[in-house]
Amino acid sequence: MIKLIIKIIGAILVGIATFIGGELTSPKDDVYIKALAIFTATLFLFFDPIFEFIESWKIKKKESKIIQNHLQILKKFLSKFIEYKLDIKSTQNELKKTECDFNKREIIFLKSMEYVHGYSQVELDAIYLTAICHEIDTDKNLLNVDRYKNVVATIFEKYNFFEMDNDAKRIVDFYYNYKNNIKLTTVVTNLDYKSETNLFTEKYNKTYNLTFRLKLEKDQAEEFRTTLAILISSGKLNIKQIEKNLQEKINTQLANRAKNSKAFLVLANRFHKIDKVEEVLNKFPNVIFPLKKPTELPESIKYLHTRIVYPPENYQNASEFLNSEIKPFIPSEKVNDGFIAIIPIEGTELYSFPENADNIKYSYMKDGFESITALKTGVSLNMSELYIESMQNEINIDEILSTIPFNIFVPGLSTGIRSLIITNYEDIKRKFNITRLADWSNINVDELKTQFIEIDEAREKKRLYKDENWGKLAKQIIEQAKKHQQAIDKK
Repeated sequence: MIKLIIKIIGAILVGIATFIGGELTSPKDDVYIKALAIFTATLFLFFDPIFEFIESWKIKKKESKIIQNHLQILKKFLSKFIEYKLDIKSTQNELKKTECDFNKREIIFLKSMEYVHGYSQVELDAIYLTAICHEIDTDKNLLNVDRYKNVVATIFEKYNFFEMDNDAKRIVDFYYNYKNNIKLTTVVTNLDYKSETNLFTEKYNKTYNLTFRLKLEKDQAEEFRTTLAILISSGKLNIKQIEKNLQEKINTQLANRAKNSKAFLVLANRFHKIDKVEEVLNKFPNVIFPLKKPTELPESIKYLHTRIVYPPENYQNASEFLNSEIKPFIPSEKVNDGFIAIIPIEGTELYSFPENADNIKYSYMKDGFESITALKTGVSLNMSELYIESMQNEINIDEILSTIPFNIFVPGLSTGIRSLIITNYEDIKRKFNITRLADWSNINVDELKTQFIEIDEAREKKRLYKDENWGKLAKQIIEQAKKHQQAIDKK
């Protein structure tokens, strides 16, 4: 619209200049004619720069408004909990110099911590953590909350809550004060750190909390999460107590997001291979379509690079995306070497058969089925994590203790070995009469080795491990199980 208005004004001015020039016929009017000619030429020369300046100004204004909104919320939090007055203007100016994603509040909060002075790094992490916890506590959007909880998990992993050193205690102190609505730096006395950490992690990251409660060593945490996700997705862990409306609630929010957002269909040749342009296209969630020879379409279509990009909610204008994110990175000497086109796609409904993944036979197909919702919105949800979060206090730790296979004791196993253990775990458990995960500490190493070998040989495929390697694995499992048993006994 602005570009059209500028064109109309420019046309009017050129018309006026041309008319006036036509009326000036005497020799003494030559200087005026030349001046009008220069004016007309200058108008055409500066038309595009003026338009680009206006477009750039609009984008920067919009960006400033978004950043300012995030900073106002952070300022309010800091003012209340540490009596710190954040300088919004200077912080905003500094943030504009960075390449951070200003649409994501958690990133703005994190970057802003660099401009909060007078606190140690541990205290800054604690302030950032509690600010994100506050967002989780006040934001009703499941999609935002899920993203914020991932941030919280990264801080949980950064500190040793298992041994509870001074840094970990400082984090818990700040959270305890936040929870009690008092200044974060207030001195805390006689705090039961283990109990408080249990409540803290249970509220903001259920899988980390389970890791904490089982007192697993830190290098086993990822193996635990992976195994737990496999058990849930394959139906081997009972999740019937989960609220039935969880999936409906998520689907409703995804549908609302789809209605109110756009995706961009990107068609390009060569320009998409420019490093900076490729970096931009990869920055946002996107899907690249495989190159296949077209049918019933022009042969030249096979040379197109095709992908769908899902920009942030606050960046829904295709023209702005092209002019601010793509064009500035195309060198002037290469403007005639290729092309790129951006086509906005409105969010639409998604229909499928079957309607849900419950009865699909293969787990990898179930995963694929659940992931297609991301094609509407660009949002990919970790359903296992949400299942665990929704269990809350209903989850039965004894069930987890008896159900989680012992591969969590040996992180880094190959996919084949892990799959073999998980698939046969129930049979192995029955053979050795196991009721709790820690019971493996009482099993004979040679007997476990023999069982592994029998299962491997029964596969009618190439052996996964030699006998001696199964023996080493059995020994490692028993040794780690004993450490786990000792940790449980000390609880």
